[in-house]
Amino acid sequence: MTNKKTKAFILSLIAIVILGAIGLMYAYKNKSSVENDTSTSPSTSTSNNPGSDTSQDSIESDSFFYIKGDIDLDTLKESGVPVIIAFGSKTCGPCRTLKPILFNLKKRLDGKAIIKYVSLDENIQAAYDYDIQVIPTMLLFDKDGNAFAASNEDLKNKYGIRTDGDYSKLIGAVPEQLLMELLEDMGLENE
Repeated sequence: MTNKKTKAFILSLIAIVILGAIGLMYAYKNKSSVENDTSTSPSTSTSNNPGSDTSQDSIESDSFFYIKGDIDLDTLKESGVPVIIAFGSKTCGPCRTLKPILFNLKKRLDGKAIIKYVSLDENIQAAYDYDIQVIPTMLLFDKDGNAFAASNEDLKNKYGIRTDGDYSKLIGAVPEQLLMELLEDMGLENE
């Protein structure tokens, strides 16, 4: 009986090793396509501005949107408008979906809200500084510079907003319409 258990264990172990090897080969094969695919953002505009340029080059060259260094959070919070700081990565699918949505909102709401994007590929320290454990994550501040507190519990539950000390966090990619609803509750003045 012990001999049968040993054989079953060895066969199970071999199957696991084979599956692991197949998974590694698949990951290695697809690694180059993920690294080379820097334009995976949606090709159609997610904004009400047809023809908006949401290419990776356009987004990453916009220094008013794309934060590459330290985040001056105090200055952003003192702006008198709602603030969203999104954290993501080039290899994160939901982040690649969210980034052009945020970029278009930033262009559309210029001066009425501050919307920033931090690539953790280039600024991993920001993940530690702001306790970012999952991406995409957005930090939310109302127009008074306080951690955003939803006006009602339904709104908070609808978005899954968590407040961790000085920050309110929204985890995951959300559509533009829902971001607008959030921004309005954060104190966005009418367009």
